[in-house]
Amino acid sequence: MKNILFLALCLITVLPCNLSGQPPFDDEVTALVKQGIVLHDAGEYDKAMILYRKALEIDEDSEVAMYEMGFTRFIMGDFKKAEKWMKQVIKLDGAFANQAWQILGSAQDDRGKSKKAIRTFSKGIEAFPDDHLLYYNLALTLSRQDEWEDAILALENALDILPNHTSSLSLMAIAQEMEGERIKALMSAYLYLFFDPQANRAEEMVNLCKRLIIPNLEKDGAGDFNITLSSPSDSEFASQEMLIGLKAISLVNENEGDISVPKLFAEINQSLFSNLGENLGGKEGLWWEWFATVLAEIEDAGHAEVFSYYIFQAHGGDVERWLQFNQNKLKAFFDWIDNQ
Repeated sequence: MKNILFLALCLITVLPCNLSGQPPFDDEVTALVKQGIVLHDAGEYDKAMILYRKALEIDEDSEVAMYEMGFTRFIMGDFKKAEKWMKQVIKLDGAFANQAWQILGSAQDDRGKSKKAIRTFSKGIEAFPDDHLLYYNLALTLSRQDEWEDAILALENALDILPNHTSSLSLMAIAQEMEGERIKALMSAYLYLFFDPQANRAEEMVNLCKRLIIPNLEKDGAGDFNITLSSPSDSEFASQEMLIGLKAISLVNENEGDISVPKLFAEINQSLFSNLGENLGGKEGLWWEWFATVLAEIEDAGHAEVFSYYIFQAHGGDVERWLQFNQNKLKAFFDWIDNQ
């Protein structure tokens, strides 16, 4: 099977954009909209809308001017007017229609119309089944209603389309934790942190990893540490959940409780990734063919330790020092990626 990790590294996440890649427009309209976008990006929203209105006076059916007007209204928090503009863009069914579905649903969600937003995103997906952001935004709305199971289904679709979409990965980690799926939550967080180890959400994802992989320990009468293990009875990763718990307690007892969090994390991961590799045979679906395969390949190449420290950068302290003193391992890891 082709290593999807390295394919994902080459992908460029296409977010809602302005004029790049769109069909040609009337030169004067294009110039006005481009100037408006510059003002929008500078936070000069009212001035930007003046230029969009001028563009619409020249061409009242200008899709790009309508879209940018609606997008600016959305950013300003004027959700009703944003909806109005996005509905007009959708009716035109042109180059900005998929982005208009995204903004329309998000505007509805942000003004408390979650059921309407869910219907909007679903209609958008019918029209644009390969748009990962429609699935992601649907999942985000569902998660705000605590509809975690449906949110996970939407996120799986988003990640089938774009496996390195970091927003989907971080939300997936949260959703799987809410559903009690520790291994799926960890794998989602790991790949998020691999793609973006120093992003704003990195600390949140590292803390999630700590909650799930580092056990709550209690000493028994003999002075040994014990742990209570549990997992969903129907989890396809139940054996891996048991493994990381047993590995954690073994490491803690071997070191008499004196083991750093990053070292514990790295050693547990080496065992986990190896076990995933041993169980790949014949397994299908996103969780085995993408998540588990990537992590198993990292372990098989001998890079699970450096991977663990690299994705744990938001922890600081011991991790920073380890990376500083192991630049050769870090270089070897990325050389391995480059050579695939």
